Amino acid sequence: MTTREKLIQEISHVPEELVEELFDFLLFVQTRRQQNKPLTAPKPHALHAGEFSIQQNLDKPLPEEILKELEDISLMQIMDDIGYQAEKNGLTPEILESILANED
Repeated sequence: MTTREKLIQEISHVPEELVEELFDFLLFVQTRRQQNKPLTAPKPHALHAGEFSIQQNLDKPLPEEILKELEDISLMQIMDDIGYQAEKNGLTPEILESILANED
């Protein structure tokens, strides 16, 4: 059985949402190839030096004024803001995954 046949067989068993994602990915890959840009694997986090920064004093308690501000904010809002700020500073899901996977 060819890879194409295996793929068609697998697609017939997955939910429509996943088929839509696969289709989007296929279009993305085709576009990249047409632009002659090679697809690259995510870089290990060490190669992302300078693209984002992590605060060094994470063990220190937050200042009182920040804690008072946080009393009126839901945890969901805080987590969303952390995610937004991380992305804004260059922390992608791939970088985060490589950091979390590092066992050093």
